[in-house]
Amino acid sequence: RVGVLMGPRPSSLSAVAAISRLGATAVMLRSGGDIAHEAHLGGVSWVIVDPEHAVQASTAVTVPCLVLGVGSEQRDLPADVVDLEAINIDAVERPSWFVPNPRKPGDMAFVMFRGSGSGTRAVEITNHRWALSATGTAQMAGLKPGDTFYAVAPLSHPSSLLVAVGGVVASGARLAFASAADPDTFWHEVRRYGATHVAYTWASLSDIAAAPPRPREEHHPIRLQIGRAS
Repeated sequence: RVGVLMGPRPSSLSAVAAISRLGATAVMLRSGGDIAHEAHLGGVSWVIVDPEHAVQASTAVTVPCLVLGVGSEQRDLPADVVDLEAINIDAVERPSWFVPNPRKPGDMAFVMFRGSGSGTRAVEITNHRWALSATGTAQMAGLKPGDTFYAVAPLSHPSSLLVAVGGVVASGARLAFASAADPDTFWHEVRRYGATHVAYTWASLSDIAAAPPRPREEHHPIRLQIGRAS
């Protein structure tokens, strides 16, 4: 069980894919949740984070904390975290036990969370359930390779991981992550990426729906919006 606490960035997808490829289970921690409680419920042995969440994670968990996404930028990271990009991968030997993608449909793919406080509960997602969601989304939404699925929520939310990511993997469409959830950013990025489909939560959509009309709303490329209330 590997906890993942990362914002919307390419390295978050790389981390989740790598965890699956290793045959491990990604536990999708929420930045707005109780990290220590969720890590305990998820039974994590490691936590991988982006630089923005390094301090939050290192102070909340007692398991090893790994950072991915620092790149060439100079960042002040906590002393007890490991910068994965500082490791010389040419000097790392592949373990003899490693078999690429050994998992089966009934095996666990992800652990996600619902609720808050004492009501927080872990939701286990098998490989079969994820694949079913992916193919169902691609077919229902009519996704094609030329489409772009724009995800407003972070990967820790089902609308992004199960619907948006799953849909594009199954269909060959493109994936775009929102950099913020405000109406101006939404309509700017919808135009910039040519988003044909949007995965949302009601919390992210309500402000956009209630905002005054904006010029970029005219003749937008969106064909379908898919989401859930919570």
